[in-house]
Amino acid sequence: SLEIEIVALAFSKLTMAEGLKLTIFTYKWGKCVKLVGKYLLESLI
Repeated sequence: SLEIEIVALAFSKLTMAEGLKLTIFTYKWGKCVKLVGKYLLESLI
């Protein structure tokens, strides 16, 4: 039915937005970890 299609479309848009947020968060977090790791490595040397 039409209602199911609308719900499915809304859900796919939501999961896409959530996925994008998660990707951006992971990317930023990964960059932060790299910077901290580099700093720790340099302070040990």
